[in-house]
Amino acid sequence: MVLLTSLWIAATLSLTASNTQAQPSSLAAASNASKIYLSNPNGQNKKVILRGEGIDALQVELAWSPDSRQLAYLAYTDQKCFGKEKNLFTVNADGTAIQQLTNSDDEIALPVWSPDGKKLAYTKKFGAGCEPFTGGPFGMYLINSDGSGNRRIDSDGRSFAPSFSPDGKTIAFGHLESMKYVRNSIYSMGLDGLNKKPLTKVRREKNGSFTSQGLYYWSPNGLNISYTQRSEGKSWLYVMRNDGSHKKRVMRAKFFITPASWSPDGMWIAYSNDRSLYVMRANGTKRRRLAFVSRSPMLSWSPDGKRFVYEAGHNIYVIGKNGHGKKRISRGTCVRHTNPVWSPDGKWIAYASEAYRYKGCSRKR
Repeated sequence: MVLLTSLWIAATLSLTASNTQAQPSSLAAASNASKIYLSNPNGQNKKVILRGEGIDALQVELAWSPDSRQLAYLAYTDQKCFGKEKNLFTVNADGTAIQQLTNSDDEIALPVWSPDGKKLAYTKKFGAGCEPFTGGPFGMYLINSDGSGNRRIDSDGRSFAPSFSPDGKTIAFGHLESMKYVRNSIYSMGLDGLNKKPLTKVRREKNGSFTSQGLYYWSPNGLNISYTQRSEGKSWLYVMRNDGSHKKRVMRAKFFITPASWSPDGMWIAYSNDRSLYVMRANGTKRRRLAFVSRSPMLSWSPDGKRFVYEAGHNIYVIGKNGHGKKRISRGTCVRHTNPVWSPDGKWIAYASEAYRYKGCSRKR
């Protein structure tokens, strides 16, 4: 499952390929306190596989390779424009063989692996130098997992956040309909950039506001796509066929829905709304509130579909699909843990961590 944050559009992105080994001394020192951890699902055998070296825990965007042998991640590589320039890296699950795949002066975001593990897709935000990113133009790219064969697959500067279909033949992606306002729709196309077609449309409401779609996920069998739609204080969750037909609203909420992730068997969808974590049938029935969560948490199902990992209150938790067996797997005082992702083989949970002062935090405790 891949989280495709079109929420992120007003915040960060970029690329150019280079099959070179990244040296720690060449990376901007983001924060020596930032680390990437691996833990087993019970919170034991915890180990640090990366620390410092341009890593920002909130922006690292971890992504497991399908064989669970590597993690893709983002790190800052420019001291002058620190906080702006990010590039794409991979590292073995044991922390060895760090490789910088891209060498861009811009910003890269939202890396995802192809189902066969041979390629990664990502988004690039063009230009702007050291200026803060406020939206567009973008580019979508494919690159081989060894850093070779980088190529752009879009041409309009409005496409972002590519996501592979489970069979690896099609990409769903966000399309910015307005460069001035954050109004997104969802498209699909082949890996060659052909057969591009819209799956959803931005439409004007009776009150004059516009809808915008985002946070889309392929169902495990590739037949359906779930997505969120929002418009001025309202939010909906829809499921549609992979060709954009048979759209069905499965829930409505007052607050923003984020994200909406399918269980491995395709029967359930987990999502958060109003700082609560929910699970429900893919048709919208049997909705169940499970736990309090952070405002915009990452949710990642276990491969067997029995549990998922999420972020809440600066820590990482695992909980059963039935709401039982909640367990905190992260530890530390005055530390923020974030971005948890479950490995495809089910053995490890990766997450990022950084020193963080928050209300009630005390190093003396």
